[in-house]
Amino acid sequence: MDINIRTILAGIGGLTGIGAVISFLQTDLFSSPLTTTIALIAVGTLILAITYRTADRAIKNVGVVLCSFSVIASLLYGVTSLTTGALMITLTLAILSAGFLFAAYISQTDRNILTQRNLTVLSIIFMSLFVLTATVDALMGEPVYELELKDTITEVEPTNIRSTYIVGTVTITNPSYLPLHAERQSYQACLTGLDLGDIEDAEQIKEALRDITLRSEPVPDPIFTSAEADLIFVPGFAVRLEEAGISITDIPIVGSTQCPQATQEPQLTIIIP
Repeated sequence: MDINIRTILAGIGGLTGIGAVISFLQTDLFSSPLTTTIALIAVGTLILAITYRTADRAIKNVGVVLCSFSVIASLLYGVTSLTTGALMITLTLAILSAGFLFAAYISQTDRNILTQRNLTVLSIIFMSLFVLTATVDALMGEPVYELELKDTITEVEPTNIRSTYIVGTVTITNPSYLPLHAERQSYQACLTGLDLGDIEDAEQIKEALRDITLRSEPVPDPIFTSAEADLIFVPGFAVRLEEAGISITDIPIVGSTQCPQATQEPQLTIIIP
């Protein structure tokens, strides 16, 4: 096997390209996983079209490897991002395997499908799709999160370990035509106006309840249209509050831009930016 400087450089370029694909999948450049998927396929077909313009076999082979890796990585990323379960991943791998085996068979026959014309048309199609999805991705923006508060803290599904309380509902709306990444929401809150009497560590409990982090239930990711998730309040001092005669479910909820220094009555204030 004749290994020259061009073969070595082509191999290094191929390894670097594979690293670039892996690194790209770790970024959050686009809001929609569909845009990321199409972007990688478009780049892969463009690389293949460019490398096939040369007569050097090593460069052509590197182009095939980079394009194949980009397609495999992008489709697996798209399937895992847009669907759940191992079945779709298995089907995707099976389809990809059949496709590459068929391509290998075709390459051994007289039917040459990797012509300059075919590759150019293919790269133009995917680049056009990428431009379209990237434009929609940029113009439509991120998911919209709206918090609707309940009047009072509501207890749900109590267990022997602790009680869980709902304080509101987060509505996530997708303004785009593309599926978008959605994130579990968190809000800062404070519980004020408590009369803990003479119970032990009363001041420490009051201080801790002035800085509470509320988290929503897990949200669908990605989100296609809209979804709702309850905002959960899990007080670590629920038992101590009950000892002081304070009923968690009687505490009213208000939204504000900041926590009050003090309130006359018990009140849960949720900071809404």
